[in-house]
Amino acid sequence: MNHSTEKLHRFGIKIFFEPGTTPDPSRCIPIFHRWIRERSLGGVLIDVADYTHLTDGPSVLLVGHEGNLSFDTLDQRAGLFYSRKRFSQDPFQARVIDVARMLFSACQLLEKDPSLDQVVRFQGNELQFVSNDRLVAPPDEITAREIGEQLGPLMENCYTDSHYEVTNVSNGNNRLRISLKSNKDISVTTLLSRII
Repeated sequence: MNHSTEKLHRFGIKIFFEPGTTPDPSRCIPIFHRWIRERSLGGVLIDVADYTHLTDGPSVLLVGHEGNLSFDTLDQRAGLFYSRKRFSQDPFQARVIDVARMLFSACQLLEKDPSLDQVVRFQGNELQFVSNDRLVAPPDEITAREIGEQLGPLMENCYTDSHYEVTNVSNGNNRLRISLKSNKDISVTTLLSRII
């Protein structure tokens, strides 16, 4: 394992809503509160923070002990973003799979939520890996290439029998961001079934 991934524990994965199916972020506030009460996701969920007044970033934050889930609008592209924040002795690739599992589980719950009066769907062919530790994983091409190689098992599990691309999309941002994109669309239910 390379140096960057060995020490990288604070990172997340984002998945985007399909155009025309993005719910109003304020509708997620009571849903996230219900998930806390009903222990709908794994891990310890603590609270919900409302940032819907922001126009570019997390709109609604579901705070957990191990990680946070947010309705994210960074770069004007709405999606769900799960970000881990705790140290783990698991190998990097296992940590990545764990983050993806939490994210896909949340997506599946939101797509099926009976309180939403609209269809909600996610673009299963595109993920974005985001590092939240600039010291360990700076947004440069060398680090992006090293981490991108370590994301291969996640992509191979999720996108069996399809071509995929791993691209550094940091664009001078202060965080490393890597696009993981397949040429074949797939549902979050299928994605989740392939990494459980």
